Amino acid sequence: MADITAYVGFYEICSPKKGELVFISAASGVVDLLKIILGFDDAFNYNEESYLNEAIKRYFPEWIDIYFENVGGKMLDSVLPNIRPHGLITACGTISQYDEEEPNATHNLMYVIVKKIRMQGFVVFDYFIVEGIEAAPAALVGHFSGRKVGKQVVLVARD
Repeated sequence: MADITAYVGFYEICSPKKGELVFISAASGVVDLLKIILGFDDAFNYNEESYLNEAIKRYFPEWIDIYFENVGGKMLDSVLPNIRPHGLITACGTISQYDEEEPNATHNLMYVIVKKIRMQGFVVFDYFIVEGIEAAPAALVGHFSGRKVGKQVVLVARD
């Protein structure tokens, strides 16, 4: 599921163009893997940063074009002032908030308005579940013609 979430979020929703600066939160502690093996320009562990806003400024001195949101809370609050006008936020998780009795409020949402930022949430299940047995043949053909990556699930009945 993590693979299809990353694929859909990055390629289908973020859809970055060459030269755009993309910030992806929550790479699950694989900072060295991202930099050394996968060739990312840079990476940092947000849990090791005392001041997220300064860390973001260090890696994105001008602005962020696209933010792939997985953390929420203080991370989202620190990213919002650093997104360019008309930037994009794709949101599929807020992992820092899942175990909180009272989730942290986001205080910088005004930036969504003043910078005219487009923010779109998504749920990965919307991208690989087809409903009804009558849709199964088309789903199978779509799967093998490259329309779907990974598993294709056909929901036969909700009962």
